[in-house]
Parts: sequence; C-alpha cells; structure tokens
Amino acid sequence: MVFNPSATQTTKLKRGDGAGTEVFTDIPGLTSINPIGMARSLIDITNFDSTLREYRLAIPDGQEIAVQAWYDVADLQHKGLKDDLLSGVLRNFQMIFPLVPPQVTAAKIAFTGLVMGWNVQVEIDSVQRLSFTIKPTGNLVVTAPTAMEGFAADEDLEDAEAA
Repeated sequence: MVFNPSATQTTKLKRGDGAGTEVFTDIPGLTSINPIGMARSLIDITNFDSTLREYRLAIPDGQEIAVQAWYDVADLQHKGLKDDLLSGVLRNFQMIFPLVPPQVTAAKIAFTGLVMGWNVQVEIDSVQRLSFTIKPTGNLVVTAPTAMEGFAADEDLEDAEAA
C-alpha cells in the first residue's frame, strides 16, 4: 500500500442551507481549520474500596473546530455564520479534502454543528480576519475517496500506469 497524504491546498469547508434538498456552499477565504476530530473525557468511578483512582471513558464528543478566514463583510456565508451564532440553529457542514489522483471523488467529513464564536480581527498593516468556532453535535461522518475504475483508492497513479 502506498501512503499518499494530500496537501491542504484546496480544502473546503462548506455550510449547508438547511433546505430539504440541502445545498452546501463554500465558506470563502479559509486559512486554517483546527482541529476536526473527537475525544472522550474520563468519568471518575473511584469508590471507598478502590486502592487507586478508577476511571471509565465517557461517550465520544466532537472537538471544537477553530476556523480562520480572510473576512469579506459582503459575503453571505460569513454573514450566515454570525446569524447561526445568534439564532442557535444546528447547521450541517462538510469538510472536503483535495483530490489526489487517481481519485474521482474527494474524501469528506460531514457533521452537524453549532456556531459558538464569531469575531473579526483588525490590525495595522493587515486585512480583516474572521475567526469562528463550530462545536460538532453527533457523529463526524468520514467518507473515503473513490478511485477511477480499475484503480485502488490507495494506489499511486504512476504505479498503476506502470502495471
């Protein structure tokens, strides 16, 4: 198996419109998305018969996702994120990773989340930056990429062509 990590350039974070047949639109100007994942906290179950602390894992919890972008005051997605924060609406998001040949569909992570923070940073000798935080609620659904017919998704294109 060939290990083929993808570059981060062209990664997209898309915001759903909440309609019946949901349409996802790119959130423009992204510069950073950190982290996207899950964690489990500990539940202390130590009791009077314990000789050391005892723990159990709590249920999985999506980690807060801190996102940064160049801010465009006229952009509908940037405005929509602020509206989501104020309304408290659950919103569907998709993170789309770059295509790596011979893939024909990109890997993605889909999740539902709440916008917990939204702010604009203004500095001398810079452009306005937007920072926002999304808290996933529920599962992070990871979809693997698919490859061109006749290729395995994890094959390197050059190796496949040489065969």
